Amino acid sequence: MMSAYSRYLDHPLSRGYREPPPTDYVGAGELPPEEMEVRLALAAWAEANREYNRLGVFDRLFGTAAERKARAAAVRATEILTETAGRTPEHVAALSRFVSVIPKDHGARQALAPLIARVGA
Repeated sequence: MMSAYSRYLDHPLSRGYREPPPTDYVGAGELPPEEMEVRLALAAWAEANREYNRLGVFDRLFGTAAERKARAAAVRATEILTETAGRTPEHVAALSRFVSVIPKDHGARQALAPLIARVGA
């Protein structure tokens, strides 16, 4: 019998967790480095989109400097996440694992759907 990679997953190419890792802290070596890269890119993507979504109707309607800056940051964060998540099969598997624990009706899962389709997670 093959031993598990860690208590959270069997192998770096696993598409799901044995046990979902905690959201606040994971020890060194408990997740593959590719997953840590994807998680960092996901965090940056989420923050950039949160900043864009905080803008008011006026900013969006008139394309203010704040809107242009926030939109550019969100687009760039999406590009970085797409590049990171699609880099290797291990990165794709990491995204798949991460998304597997997001509830199906959660907005983040819906927002990530195009990216998931693009990288094949």
